[in-house]
Amino acid sequence: MAGFDPKNKKTKYPLSQKQIETLCCLTGYLSNLYGIPINEKSVFTHCEFDRKQKNRQGKTDITFLPYIPALSTDEVGSYLRNKITWYKQKIKENKYILKKKGLYYEFTYVC
Repeated sequence: MAGFDPKNKKTKYPLSQKQIETLCCLTGYLSNLYGIPINEKSVFTHCEFDRKQKNRQGKTDITFLPYIPALSTDEVGSYLRNKITWYKQKIKENKYILKKKGLYYEFTYVC
């Protein structure tokens, strides 16, 4: 999202669907681990946070998902929270498991 132009919805560094899925899965995992509820008061984008401030700084990430261009800026946060909630539930059901793979970790779907 670096250098994102909100008017034209362009950036040299667009977020991929895989990055967003990974973000939501990890957030779901951490919310289970630390008991963080998934709602607009506890999980929000930089843009949503900025809108709540007296002195706004013009934060734009994450306001646009290139693979779902029809989502408005106002819908992106809700979309992410819904996806995080889905992952959170699947992790609770042991459908996704965090495994150490050498020097990194990976979520694995369990059928």
